Amino acid sequence: MLMLTGPYNVFIVAADNSPRFRRWSVPQRRLTNYVLTCSSKGEEELTIAGEKLRVPDGGCYMLPPQLLTDIESHQGNQPLWVHFEVIWNELRGRHPWPISRDPNWESTRRFAQPSPLEIWGIDLPILLPERLWVRIAESLPEIVTGWRTGKAPRMLRAQYELEGLLLNWVTFEWERASQPNTLSARERIERAEALVRNDLAAGLGASDMATAAGYSRSRFAEVYFQLRKQSPGQFLLQSRISRAKSLLRQTDLPAREVAQLVGYSDSTAFGRAFREVCGLTPLAWRKQKAPGGAE
Repeated sequence: MLMLTGPYNVFIVAADNSPRFRRWSVPQRRLTNYVLTCSSKGEEELTIAGEKLRVPDGGCYMLPPQLLTDIESHQGNQPLWVHFEVIWNELRGRHPWPISRDPNWESTRRFAQPSPLEIWGIDLPILLPERLWVRIAESLPEIVTGWRTGKAPRMLRAQYELEGLLLNWVTFEWERASQPNTLSARERIERAEALVRNDLAAGLGASDMATAAGYSRSRFAEVYFQLRKQSPGQFLLQSRISRAKSLLRQTDLPAREVAQLVGYSDSTAFGRAFREVCGLTPLAWRKQKAPGGAE
């Protein structure tokens, strides 16, 4: 609805587009509102329930309320972001940490906005579909700038434009969900796994697999575990480390290049994951498995 405040409308809480041209991170973040972000001039990486989600340069994502998330950028970037509510909350304005990491979630849970499923009747993926990235990247600068003027007409316009972006996305997801899918659950899971195996370097995550399978992220995790007796995150880790071991054994590529080829933009994260699975660093494993090395 076209209003600055009211029972049912988008209400922007904060917005910014300041560059962060050095490595940064926001660990263990749990919000009571929504945040829509477009990462420009660099990448971001999200960790949700132990699973990695790579956001490429120009990629857009939305974190819903209540979701515990780690966010980081290894090289720095310029994120355009908007924190907002989608439904009136009588406690609006009383939250002591409206857009920052909440150190005491149990006492502030009451400020949380409802989930997308409760609001729109559909479970939205974290990463927005690529077809919407350009539109969002073009619209967010004006939304951010307009809201930050503090002038009612421009703030009203910013909220109206944000509503339009959300409407386009929710409509897209509604239409996609309504399309018939004649594949069995096993075939849909296999299609998602093939997507990852065929392009490990892309750094695809569980959300990408869920989209390929035609499931919401939560439903995909449930179906995947039923069929594979492990989580999508475990499959991703095993696939990446298995390919990394082949590259380390069969090539002379530096570990940092191996990391990139299996979907890790940060060699430190790759080394940590490799050691978790193999008990050795990538270089130590290569030395041990090289011809003539100890077994």
